[in-house]
Amino acid sequence: MLRRAILRVLADARLARMPPPAPRPSLAIAREYARYFLPKMPGGSLLSLRCSESEFSTHTGTGVAIYMHFVKWTGWLFVLATIVSAIPQFVANSAGDGLLLNRPWGSEACSAARDNKDGFSRLIAYASEVVLFLLYSSLLGNCSFSQVFSARLHLATELFLSTLFCVYVYWIYRYNARMLAQVDSNRLRASDFATSVKGLPPNATTAHALSAHFSFFGEVASVALSRDNAETVRLLNEQAEHKASWRHLHAKYARAVDARGGVAVGLNSKLLKQMESTLRKLLACRCALQASARRKSPCTGHAFVTFARVE
Repeated sequence: MLRRAILRVLADARLARMPPPAPRPSLAIAREYARYFLPKMPGGSLLSLRCSESEFSTHTGTGVAIYMHFVKWTGWLFVLATIVSAIPQFVANSAGDGLLLNRPWGSEACSAARDNKDGFSRLIAYASEVVLFLLYSSLLGNCSFSQVFSARLHLATELFLSTLFCVYVYWIYRYNARMLAQVDSNRLRASDFATSVKGLPPNATTAHALSAHFSFFGEVASVALSRDNAETVRLLNEQAEHKASWRHLHAKYARAVDARGGVAVGLNSKLLKQMESTLRKLLACRCALQASARRKSPCTGHAFVTFARVE
């Protein structure tokens, strides 16, 4: 009964400290919140979709800028490949007679359109015949490779397309390498002033010893040891879950009081029982965390040494 009374006092005290309910969601506030995270120009206006690549890389980073540059130029590559390769091949295929297609115009007009007396039905039949002819005549099977012009046109366009792709791959590789080299020359990286150490013993490694060992190469700013804290992390996650449940029960208690003006006896007993169980779990988890913090965790064999200056 004493624990129930304590929990009742805690619940009422927390209820008294609760802030007023949040206002209803506003579309204007949501729009401003979303706009806050969008890239902007120095004047505060949103970054234009037609901005230069240098402005784009300033906001998104070099990696994203290089990728978007690759996407843009690859699109132009396919446009050029369509103009100089695909269209001539379609023309060569349409000029052939490999599929023995009847042309829907002239003396070879389709019989369905010619024999149909209804004007609308004749139009539909003729349009369907034209679409099918254009579709099948553009296929490679309709090309007459016995004709020297068609064969040479296919060979020339395929050769040009292969050469174009090879040149493009080489050019985009050199461009990306040049851009990355330019970025690396103007920026500092973590590897310029830090190093990773592997293969350390689990129980005989200290940050002071590593700092003394690597001080030969320069002034050491900090040493970060990687330790096996899986049990502590598990307890922290468990504590976070219990705290969330604790807050949820208090919110449920507050809603019940607000709706009824006073909690019913059955609901009161049920909520207090759940709060008592959650509080007991929180205290047990806190004790386990304190015991885990007092134990020295073994080293995983990895460490990061950071130097004070770039040598």
